[in-house]
Amino acid sequence: MKRKFIFSHLAAFACGVLLVCGVSMGVPHRVSSGVYGDVNGDGVVDVDDLNEVVNVMLGKPHGGERAILVSEESLTFTGEVDGVYTQTLTLGGDNLHGAVSAKVEGDGAFTVSHGELSLEQVQQGAELAVTYAPLSAGTHTARLLLTSDGAPNVTVSLTGTATQSGAFTSKTYIVDGERFRMVAVEGGTFTMGATAEQGTTYPESNEYPTHQVTLSNYMIGETEVTQALWQAVMHNNPSDWGDVEGPVECVSWNDCQEFIAKLNELTGETFRLPTEAEWEFAARGGNKSQGWMYAGHELIYHVAWYKGNAYDVGEISPDYGVHPVAMKSPNELGLYDMSGNVWEWCQDWYGSYSSEAQTNPQGPSSGTKRVYRGGAWGENASNCRTSTRRAGSPTLYFNALGLRLALE
Repeated sequence: MKRKFIFSHLAAFACGVLLVCGVSMGVPHRVSSGVYGDVNGDGVVDVDDLNEVVNVMLGKPHGGERAILVSEESLTFTGEVDGVYTQTLTLGGDNLHGAVSAKVEGDGAFTVSHGELSLEQVQQGAELAVTYAPLSAGTHTARLLLTSDGAPNVTVSLTGTATQSGAFTSKTYIVDGERFRMVAVEGGTFTMGATAEQGTTYPESNEYPTHQVTLSNYMIGETEVTQALWQAVMHNNPSDWGDVEGPVECVSWNDCQEFIAKLNELTGETFRLPTEAEWEFAARGGNKSQGWMYAGHELIYHVAWYKGNAYDVGEISPDYGVHPVAMKSPNELGLYDMSGNVWEWCQDWYGSYSSEAQTNPQGPSSGTKRVYRGGAWGENASNCRTSTRRAGSPTLYFNALGLRLALE
């Protein structure tokens, strides 16, 4: 901070407060620079004159220790978890005056090397070494408070963003100009099937018995595959509904395999359909699950296009049928439309549940039907629950059946 800035802005403020409070002092003369005059009578207009004004405001005697005159500053760090990063905050003699105490409030990722700076250190231009040592990924914030014997506190805001080396994070892909995002789902253990929040009236027999499932990390599409993405990969659009921002539909399980094979050629990745267990874990919100009946809320209309708001409205309504993706609220993982809009194919053959605990289940080794999940725009709310199961021939297609991608 430059001395001229301190004079021109803070001196005017200080004098205004003095007049309101009725403090008696010599009337300074204004000079062309906007600085108030020789308050202390030493024949020089300098920072000491402004300090006298501030001292009087604080009830301190003339000639006392000079006040802190620093505006809010900020420090920003970046680094990896478990790393140690240091930046130096230089506090020049024109900015800090007198003995200065420094402490950090807030995030333990930050520390400061000096708890107190002497008058001599300050006059020479004090340097505070601020250290950032994050123990977890994400954004860390704290305040560095600088104080000096009754002078106004100065706050330095501290912000650090840490990443985990080799971190498992969400990723955005672009294919022929079409963007789609894959959301990282941290593995965990959950109870699959008709758990208590699904109620006792709605669940069907194929949702029992409930059983414990443990999953490894994987990624899943933020939205259903859109018509626009399908077109970018396949150069056709099989959908009945003509909105390219809506989910592709009228696609069979076999069609989805062809689409995924071509997508993998274009991206070099190994996309696939989610397993049924991966689909349900993600729909429930993964490790962030709040235990709702639907994917993201207890009240279905917050998160889903279903019979009540997309079919019963009648064919002449603009809300009839399939809707563009991500118009409703997401679930706990930031995933859209996992309840309603269109059903979504899963990788598994369809089969009955077992009560035994499983790790990364793949479903039956063979069968005649493939699983699809999630409900759709023409379905009752009960069919859009996170545990609802349906299945059909791998050649089945209709205008409320689409897909969502998964990735290791």
